[in-house]
Amino acid sequence: MKTPEGFPFKENPKKIEAGHGRLFNLPSAPDKIIRNIDPRVYENGKVIQSNKTSALKTISLFNELKKYIPTPAEMVIAKLSDKPESLYMVTDKIEGQELSDILYSEVPLPSEMREALSVELNSLYLSWLEYVKSKSETGGSYFSDIFKNRQYVFGTRRTEKEPHLYLVDTDPYFEDARPEEPDRYKGLYLRLCLEIKFEIEDAKDILGPTRFEEVNTKLAELKKLFEKETA
Repeated sequence: MKTPEGFPFKENPKKIEAGHGRLFNLPSAPDKIIRNIDPRVYENGKVIQSNKTSALKTISLFNELKKYIPTPAEMVIAKLSDKPESLYMVTDKIEGQELSDILYSEVPLPSEMREALSVELNSLYLSWLEYVKSKSETGGSYFSDIFKNRQYVFGTRRTEKEPHLYLVDTDPYFEDARPEEPDRYKGLYLRLCLEIKFEIEDAKDILGPTRFEEVNTKLAELKKLFEKETA
């Protein structure tokens, strides 16, 4: 049976001309953006060639990521326009400021915003470390491009009053690390620890070093583990 155009959406999404054929919206849901994505995802160290298998694997990895990282999005396999069935990201619009703009601004943060952002950043950085540790234990593909402050927005969904940090740069980029390649396997995760450290240092410059004591302790423990296993 042929998939009807627009499925699984209740109405046919409209193409956003500025999106180069990759962006769509729903007239009845202006607070959402639909993006066509074409990830390179791995299975047993090789790129999956089947579009359907790749899409299902990406959805599974994305749902796993959402257990750790605040991500206002869902992935679906859909049939839009004159394209074949493919993978789409449906993302809530977030009203707020990019985290990097806040951290690198020359304007001092109001005390209330500073406190709220500190709580959110602590939670986010701990979630990064939990995700890294979990993936290092299970192996396989992981989202490699989520550990940058600039990929997050501090703001609200349409139904929210209090701002939170959300991952908004949701194009999936993967690295693949397997226990069968121990040097590369642990080396990739050691590199992630270093990348995370740089991002935390940027936040500490604005919010103060004492805000991230627990994060720094857990980061040091994880980094030490990887250094030991790559020695």
